[in-house]
Amino acid sequence: MRKLNLPETFPVLKSERLLLRELVSADAPAFFELRSNPEVMRFILKPLHKTVEDTLAVISEYATAYAKFENISWAICLKEDPARMIGSMGYYRTDLANFKAEVGYLLHPDHWGKSYVSEALKIVLDYGFNTLGLHKIFANYSPDNGASRQVLLKTGFEREGLLKDNLYFEGVFYDTEICGLIAPIEKNK
Repeated sequence: MRKLNLPETFPVLKSERLLLRELVSADAPAFFELRSNPEVMRFILKPLHKTVEDTLAVISEYATAYAKFENISWAICLKEDPARMIGSMGYYRTDLANFKAEVGYLLHPDHWGKSYVSEALKIVLDYGFNTLGLHKIFANYSPDNGASRQVLLKTGFEREGLLKDNLYFEGVFYDTEICGLIAPIEKNK
């Protein structure tokens, strides 16, 4: 019977320029800067954080969810400055029974246009498929977020469709697009 390879300790991932590590309470000021920024959150249907305490609560929720293997949330850091978070990426809405997870990410505007999301996404995908044993990784994003669509397609995701009125936020229903990627080894099965 197939099963996932769940980690005993929080996985630290490395690429040429990046280090992805556990999101910790010391990251709250940098994470708050992301989650309170309307430009960063423009396509993320979640309330803007009003205080660092809001952000600390989310970090705590992420830790609890990780302990239950419901998600994995990494802080994206430059290798030369591993204590300073510049973004986040993780698996959310993890569905262990079906060997799939949704990937999502945020990056500070000072670091946009440097291919950090693509670089981080490649190592997160490799970890998800080759270490965890996921079968499918998908992303659910705003149809207006062309930059995110471009990153996903460039990384090998395939557009699966438009979901009409898929998410409800602050009194409004929003359409989302979905892209998916099947584990490379399993595509031919």
